[in-house]
Amino acid sequence: MKKMFLKPIILVAFVFSLGACSKDGDKKSNMVLLTQAAWKYQAIGIDADMNGSVDTEDLLIEACDKDDLSTFKTDNTGTFDEGPTKCDPADPQTENFAWQFANGEKEILFDGETYKILSLDNNNLKIYEDIAFGGSTVRYLIVLKH
Repeated sequence: MKKMFLKPIILVAFVFSLGACSKDGDKKSNMVLLTQAAWKYQAIGIDADMNGSVDTEDLLIEACDKDDLSTFKTDNTGTFDEGPTKCDPADPQTENFAWQFANGEKEILFDGETYKILSLDNNNLKIYEDIAFGGSTVRYLIVLKH
């Protein structure tokens, strides 16, 4: 009888201990999220209402730019790859760059610019730069995906 009563108590204690484990321990760091795979263009342009979506595409982004890949490495270097379609055949296929996190990993510095991280997860990266323009602020949003 004692044995039968003990099994449910152990089972209930085990289930509660699983529930007590923090999911935060499973959350990947920004470094891991940024460096786990190459990033590809999804959308680039103006986010007029600042809701995290491109409202007006950047017209300077050509079709040949849309297959480019950016790879961030954990040693704060990276590689920009022209992808299968190069805009200018004379351009190198790849170029190296340096990058770093700033402001408590809320910003990324690369390509001579500072971009704020709007969101970063396993599949998507949204970074932006607010630009003063004609007395107001315009948000330039870059959306990348794996």
